[in-house]
Amino acid sequence: MERFIFKEHALEYSRGVKKRIEITETIESILTSFADVLPASKTGRILIKPNLHMDLNSLMGNTTDLRILSDLIRLLQKRGYKNLIVGEGTNCGMHRFNIDVYSRLGVTDLVSYYGVEFVDFNKSNGIEIELSGNTKARVADICLENDCFIDVPKIKTHRLVALSVCLKSLVGCFVRMDKRKIHLHIDQQIVKMNEIIKPDLYIVDGLIAKQGQGPAWGEPVRLDTLIAGTDPFLLDAFCAWFTGFEYNEINYLKLAMERNIIDQELLDAIRNSVEQIPLKKATPQRFVNFLATPLLDPIRNLIRPLSDNKWITKFLYHTKIREDLYDDEDPQIQEIVIDKSKCNLCKSCNDICPMNIDITDSRFSVESTGCIKCLYCYMICPEKCISLQGNLGYLVRAMADYQPHIDKLGYNGVGPR
Repeated sequence: MERFIFKEHALEYSRGVKKRIEITETIESILTSFADVLPASKTGRILIKPNLHMDLNSLMGNTTDLRILSDLIRLLQKRGYKNLIVGEGTNCGMHRFNIDVYSRLGVTDLVSYYGVEFVDFNKSNGIEIELSGNTKARVADICLENDCFIDVPKIKTHRLVALSVCLKSLVGCFVRMDKRKIHLHIDQQIVKMNEIIKPDLYIVDGLIAKQGQGPAWGEPVRLDTLIAGTDPFLLDAFCAWFTGFEYNEINYLKLAMERNIIDQELLDAIRNSVEQIPLKKATPQRFVNFLATPLLDPIRNLIRPLSDNKWITKFLYHTKIREDLYDDEDPQIQEIVIDKSKCNLCKSCNDICPMNIDITDSRFSVESTGCIKCLYCYMICPEKCISLQGNLGYLVRAMADYQPHIDKLGYNGVGPR
């Protein structure tokens, strides 16, 4: 674990975090280093917000790694905290099409296993705040009314804002379609919302990042890195340089510099201290970005019955005008089975499991363990000896798109191939 300190700013990052036990040890170290932000009372409300904006999982580069979320909950409970709340609000389309992202990702089963409350921000009445340009939008109450707020964003390249980490992740705090208001003058709104909504601690998921045409498209890539701190502007500046960006390529960071929220001396210190692992950058798609502006909402609402037709939806998805396909078929997994004749006991499946389950144990079954059916093990098995009883649902399409990329991640116990 390395520590970056500059003018009362503190940031910790750990590289080469590959094994399951190393994730646990790093999360424990972060909680120890930043223990002063945790509530004094063990009954204080701690909100944990992972990035769960859509139904593509961490191995696809889209959402927070459940190994981090599982460890964070377990280690906070081990410290005696009794009032943990996991919360997030999916993107507008997932909410509008009534897709249960949290169940699909395995989060519903995970929080149930630990006895933790889950709050869907999109179902909150919300508290109205004023953003740039007199724009008013509602934020889920719990994001403003808690004793401690831990944000767990994921590193992703982004076709609208170049890079999405801490600052952009707070869009998930807004209620339902109010998220769209952030996209009007998006860079100003990103800075403004982070001056109002203020998590106490950020734990950045850099285990598997998304590069290329993020956040929906692109490809997953292993960085094997966890980063933590309390200043989202510092963290985003750090992550920008770390992933190969110049600061002037990211407009919200430029704006923060102009407003003296971060200064050039701090950026120079990062530049001189951090070795880069460059990501492939997203290519801006100006026409598609224009179609996404809230100014076109009246027209979009008028033609929505037509654009929501499943055949037109598929066309818009495959032409990359619409980012999500909104498949309505949920997976139905009854059992996970290992073909012992193919298994070489590499234990990759155990190492990737958020719940620390040994599925190679002859006594394993989905129902008799804390298995959350996230299917990380199924997707990464280097010998392809894991089979499923049941129906993959929407994952048939998702895995057709992403399995070749997941195979290249090299989760065979030795790192990326």
